[in-house]
Amino acid sequence: MIGYAAGYMEGRGVGHVASLAVRPAFRGRGVGKGLMKALEAELMARGARRLRLEVRESNMVARKATRTCMRAEPLSSTTSSRAEA
Repeated sequence: MIGYAAGYMEGRGVGHVASLAVRPAFRGRGVGKGLMKALEAELMARGARRLRLEVRESNMVARKATRTCMRAEPLSSTTSSRAEA
């Protein structure tokens, strides 16, 4: 396995990205972006109008990917980020 993405519907119109990971040897090749797009499409098909994702402040790889893939910025100094789907 080179990567995975998992999510679920959190509430009316809100999809939650629970986890996304790509093996280090495959990073920088668009694998994570592809996984995120596939998960986003699945959550939207299930009724999501907005996606929610939590990222640790110390996880700089995930924070960069969040900004790139989801067009999102952290809401505050907490661990949450949001993006419109």
